[in-house]
Amino acid sequence: MRKKLPPGPIGLPFVGYLPFLKGETSKKLVELGKKYGPVYGIQLGLYPAVVLNDWASIKEALSDDTALYRPKDNFFNSATPRGLTSLSGDVWREHKRFALYELRNLGFGKTAMEDHIIDEINHLSQLLDEKEGQEIDFRNVFPVGVSNNVNFLLFGRRFEYTDSRAKAITEFSKLDPKYDVAGYFAFYPRVTRFAIKHLTFLIPPSLRHINNIFKGMKEIIKSEYETHVKTIDENNNRDYVDAFINETRKNSDRKTFDYNLLEGNILNLFGAGTGTLLQTLEWALLVLAAKPEIQQKLHKEIDEDNHSD
Repeated sequence: MRKKLPPGPIGLPFVGYLPFLKGETSKKLVELGKKYGPVYGIQLGLYPAVVLNDWASIKEALSDDTALYRPKDNFFNSATPRGLTSLSGDVWREHKRFALYELRNLGFGKTAMEDHIIDEINHLSQLLDEKEGQEIDFRNVFPVGVSNNVNFLLFGRRFEYTDSRAKAITEFSKLDPKYDVAGYFAFYPRVTRFAIKHLTFLIPPSLRHINNIFKGMKEIIKSEYETHVKTIDENNNRDYVDAFINETRKNSDRKTFDYNLLEGNILNLFGAGTGTLLQTLEWALLVLAAKPEIQQKLHKEIDEDNHSD
């Protein structure tokens, strides 16, 4: 395995270089780049990996169609079915085109989407008014508001902030940092998959929590899917789920359009549509709290734009 990799650091049997990457992994990978160059190989558990450490190498690699390949056997697939972010080749292209086409038809990137965002802001403002003078953790509020805009595209509806499903979505939106505590299990997906199914007592609490979060999301998706099957109109797609079901019925020979891929695609679209935006909003709040003078400028600009007092 090591022979096929570019030159890089030598690790240990079975675990590779993992034990030496504890702490701030990204900084350590950059430091290794100074020694081995902008492109070097590294063994991460059972995974041979290539690290790209400069813009030119990254651009060249991602411009090559071979970079579209995603390994089927990875940690994320231990908890969730394959979807847009883990598909490869023709299947990936097919589902990417389908998702973009249908989401645009539903208003993604258009003025209609702006109306739904404004409506959700009004719901959020009402909630904040009700909480006036009370402590509030925005990490439990923003995820619902942000994900409701994704809900509109995927399910054709929004969830109230008090809805139990909103709580499950909130937990899902906080998932990314939890992968950091998965430890070595992330690099031994087959072992992890077996343990999750048959040896739960061996799984650390962090991984059990991740698995439970995915279970909660899958239950929401299943419930929405069953409701859509009963109420669908083949001539009018209300949302992505409708479009997917109708595509399955119209083209039964398209074997890649099955429930497992629908489930995986929805999970991927939720992750892509909430994660980065939530982090941006949280950082914006922290910065504004630390710099009240910027708050005042922002408030003034909003007032002037809306011609209000």
